[in-house]
Formats: sequence, structure tokens, C-alpha cells
Amino acid sequence: YIKLFNDLQFYNAIKNNIIWVLISLIIPMFLGLLLAVLVDRKIRGENIFKSIFYLPMTISVVVVAVIWSWVYEPNMGSLNIFLRAIGLGFFAKAWLASKTTVLYAIIISASWQLTGYSMILFLAGLRNINPELLEAAKIDGASDWKLFWHVVFPMLRSMRTVVVATIIINAFKVFDLVFAMTKGGPGGASNVLAMFMYQESFLKYRMGYGSAIAVIQFLIVLIIMIIYLRGATSAEEEIY
Repeated sequence: YIKLFNDLQFYNAIKNNIIWVLISLIIPMFLGLLLAVLVDRKIRGENIFKSIFYLPMTISVVVVAVIWSWVYEPNMGSLNIFLRAIGLGFFAKAWLASKTTVLYAIIISASWQLTGYSMILFLAGLRNINPELLEAAKIDGASDWKLFWHVVFPMLRSMRTVVVATIIINAFKVFDLVFAMTKGGPGGASNVLAMFMYQESFLKYRMGYGSAIAVIQFLIVLIIMIIYLRGATSAEEEIY
């Protein structure tokens, strides 16, 4: 443990996990909330939209990694082709081979899969709000923004707890997506705790060191799991 807490790679992995958490809390959660609000307006083809947005959650993580690896491919990847087509070819690059972009590229891949999950949870919360509260706020002259910010958003507190806790847990235990896309490279730029533990345990055969990493990771996830279970229990009590 003393050696671990003096290892720069360990702090690099934690830093990457923290960046993963912060971006994941911004993209999947707020985008999922936005989609839930739009779908909650009883639009035509609602079930089709819900299915499309939730579909990534039903796909294997390895398949997600393969799809986004094609998207980020330097020469024939759809992202670089699109950038060149709209005159922004100078932005095209090898996204998974650059230390400055690789971590963010993988996080976007994970966010694409998690957004639908957030949307479904928030949609369930929206459908559980008492319509009489919304009608009363409208009668009092509340605009759509004030109605959302002062009535709807506070009523989603329990669902927000569940979504935030789930995203944080997934961010700290992520392994398969990183392994399938970059294996922690280039130069450890996309390394995370689970990947670091795997490298030390099964590639360098330093089982004790890998176990120490796993214990630290377990303690972090354990604390977050307690928060998650409390949030999930509160949400269930509110629903029922």
C-alpha cells in the first residue's frame, strides 16, 4: 500500500476515473433529462423514440467498443469523414491514438450507452409527478421554465440520486470498454483503476500489488453503493 500511494500511475488512473465521473455526470444525466422532458410531452411515436434512445443500453459493451472504434478510425471513420465533409478537416485526427483526446473519446462512447438509461429513469420520475401540482403552478402564472425549475426538478430528487450514484459506480468500475478500445493506452492516457489493476495482476503478475489496487477500488465503490442503495430506496418509497 505504501508503494501504491507513491505510484504516479495509480494517481493517473484515479485522475482519469474522476474525469470520467465528471463528464459522465454532465452528458448522460443532463442529456437524458432533456430527452425525458421532450418525450414526456406525449409526442407521436413516443414508444419508437424511447426504443431508439434506450437501444444502446441493450448492446454489449464490446459491441459498443467496436462501433465507436470504427467511428474514430483515422482514415475511414465516420467522424473524420464528417469533419472533412463540412470543411473542418483540420480537426480530424487519430482520436484513440492521441493522449489529449483518447480518454474523452472513450467517455463519449460510454455516455452514448448511458444516456438512454438516464432518460428512462427520469421519464419514470416525470410520469410519477402529480398533475395537480403542475396545474396549480400554471394557474399561479408560472412560466414553463419556472414550472420545470421550481416544481418538476425538485420532484425528481430521488431519481437524480439514483442516476448520479449509478453513473459514478459505472465510472469507477469501468474496464471492458477501455480494454476493448485502447487497453489503457497510449502511454496510460486512458488508464483507469480497473485497467491498472488488471495490468499489474495479470500482465505483470504482481498479484499483491493488483490486490491492493482492487481493495482501494472496492472501498470507493462500496461507499458509493451505500449512497446508491439509499437513493434507490428513497425513490422506491416515493413511487409506491
